[in-house]
Amino acid sequence: KADVAAAEASLGIALPPSYRKLVTTTDPKDKEYGLYWVWVEGLDTYGDDIASYAKRCGGILPRFLIPVLGSDDGDEYCFDTRAADARGEYPIVHFNHAIHDEDSVDFEIVSRNLGEFLLNSLGA
Repeated sequence: KADVAAAEASLGIALPPSYRKLVTTTDPKDKEYGLYWVWVEGLDTYGDDIASYAKRCGGILPRFLIPVLGSDDGDEYCFDTRAADARGEYPIVHFNHAIHDEDSVDFEIVSRNLGEFLLNSLGA
């Protein structure tokens, strides 16, 4: 849980409870979600951790978006931190790199939360 707290401190915002639960109760090797994980020393997270990747996207993504999953075409699926629900869950929006930039404010909502997003990605 200290790793999640460190990521949240780096991002300057709380991660949604569903994401926190996922990364504190599973290992990225348990399921190949492809999600950006929190950084854990000595753990291969299949690439970028969520906080470092978000910082590298600065100047590309608006500051209120936290990238959670990249697509092969260069787009990102992001938590939209402007719109937390009563449980602290953020909707996931599609950042289309061909039309959006750091000044964009309107995005397609692809799911209401991470759980719904993961179920949809499984074809459920």
